Amino acid sequence: MLLLNMYDHKNILDYKISFIAGNEIWLVSQIMEMGSVESVLKSIAPKGFQDMNLVATILRETLQGLEYLHEQKQIHRLNFLLIHK
Repeated sequence: MLLLNMYDHKNILDYKISFIAGNEIWLVSQIMEMGSVESVLKSIAPKGFQDMNLVATILRETLQGLEYLHEQKQIHRLNFLLIHK
């Protein structure tokens, strides 16, 4: 799990530390003050949205991060989190 800290990609969440507790692996990451993509989209468009450019941008950025992890031969769990920049 320590290898996660060695990755450097703008779309990969930076893990601070990881540890095993019983049969679970815990990862401690930076705070993502905007939360999940789901919660942001629900707050800006509670009845849905029509901007397919927004969807395309989210998917493109996500796939770039996944491609990077696959190139590094890493498994992953997918979570969509946002940070305000």
